[in-house]
Amino acid sequence: MIVYALADLHLSRTVNKPMDCFGAKWAKHDAKIDRSLRARLQADDLLLIPGDISWAMRSAEAVEDLRFIDAWPGRKVLMRGNHDYWWGSGQKVRRLCAEHGLGSIDVLHHDALLYETNSLSLVICGTRLWLAKVEQKTANDREIYQSEIRRLERSLIAAQQFEKQAQAQGKTVKKIVMLHYPPIHPQEMRNEVTGLLEAYNCPLVLYGHLHGLGHRQIIEGYHHGIEYSCVASDYLNFEAKQILEL
Repeated sequence: MIVYALADLHLSRTVNKPMDCFGAKWAKHDAKIDRSLRARLQADDLLLIPGDISWAMRSAEAVEDLRFIDAWPGRKVLMRGNHDYWWGSGQKVRRLCAEHGLGSIDVLHHDALLYETNSLSLVICGTRLWLAKVEQKTANDREIYQSEIRRLERSLIAAQQFEKQAQAQGKTVKKIVMLHYPPIHPQEMRNEVTGLLEAYNCPLVLYGHLHGLGHRQIIEGYHHGIEYSCVASDYLNFEAKQILEL
């Protein structure tokens, strides 16, 4: 199994929301993603998609975008981004996928998922997150941020339970945290989020969200024992990043 990641697909197969208004780089970006993933993904691979999946406003409008994703080889893990207005709850998205036979899609909704091989357990956890404190403008921003902190901890606790089960079985554990918003900022390298990630021994954190000039805020590499990696689609030229090979 190879684990890949690619955030910010921004699909719009039902609604009229072409992304080339954000620059020529985005012209027919969905076709670029499709070609790349079909060429790379194998049936036993895993693709992590940390948010901003579809421009749909309602769940029914998102079905064609989800079908597009489901058609790629391997399993796919979807998590909500700030533009996923169609995403009501994790349970509703799971039900939507089941109703339409989208069997290769798993849903992460501030909880945790477990994937196992004979000798290894892969734990995926995470939440959408919100603006860094230095970017928050309103009391509502601060309220959402604190809510996302609580959701992140719930997810990390769920992951911890999977880790304990795997360790009791003598298995090696790999853990990946998926976030949509970046957990660190050039002006804010330590905060409640990084504190939780460090407290729960998270070795690898993926995030997206940043586009265009926002790429100047991207921070990658090791910081206080955690590896951070930006997997926003335009940052990666619409090609999924290989994360792990198991």
